[in-house]
Amino acid sequence: PLWFLNNEWLANKVTKPYLGFTYLIIPKSPIIMRTKAVYYWGKPQKIQLAELKTDNQIEKIKKSFERELKSLCDKAKKKWNEL
Repeated sequence: PLWFLNNEWLANKVTKPYLGFTYLIIPKSPIIMRTKAVYYWGKPQKIQLAELKTDNQIEKIKKSFERELKSLCDKAKKKWNEL
């Protein structure tokens, strides 16, 4: 259970200058979570050293990770709204 924040102001002022990301992930407090929670972080992604040789390759992996994370958050929000 995470809050996935991709607010433009927050990204430009906080996360992008310091972390290089356009999003921020904040863990939710256990107090506000339902008692039956399923933790799913997606499929493990293996990255070889050869894939990190150029900035373009790193950027491609970063974008892929961001898309996967956004997808998981969207699925979680949809599931939460169905409860």
